[in-house]
Amino acid sequence: SLNALILSSDNAASNQPFLPQLGKLGASTAFGEPLTQPYIAEDGAQEQVYANAVLYSPADNPSQVLLRPLPLQLVIPRSEPETQRYGNRDGVGFYPVKDDLGYHVPLVFDAFIAAHGGMQLSGEPISETLAQEENLYRQCFENYCLDYRPSAPQNQQVSLAPLGQQYLELLQQRQGENTPLTIS
Repeated sequence: SLNALILSSDNAASNQPFLPQLGKLGASTAFGEPLTQPYIAEDGAQEQVYANAVLYSPADNPSQVLLRPLPLQLVIPRSEPETQRYGNRDGVGFYPVKDDLGYHVPLVFDAFIAAHGGMQLSGEPISETLAQEENLYRQCFENYCLDYRPSAPQNQQVSLAPLGQQYLELLQQRQGENTPLTIS
């Protein structure tokens, strides 16, 4: 659930308890700027919203850092897995998820995932790559979506989609009158 106690972006950049763990994953910069201070979520986990992801430590294992499954929580459309039609020579890898069915993952996404915590962090694909607009392609996984901009400088072509902001907006809508939110 998305209910939380108090959200504040005051000093969020200086209060990032997940960074030591993230540094080990090579992912600390991929998540973008923190949008909130760490807070205790409804499920008792310590949670912090970043521009591109929501990080949390389960209440029963505070040393573990995980990603909230934003594509699932934000109800981002999924597509059914399909049979493999393309391979490495076509610029994609194939991630099987159920028997012979799976998803084609562009090699640029595959390299990004490998460099940023692997499938343990991304989760399995939940859709094929789709054009979002001219010069922007997106593929979603259980825990985040990746964007590809072929016209961007090579080291900036692949990035996490900014789902953290959407999550924060949804959190604020659900909070409504219940709890005061202070977002500067």
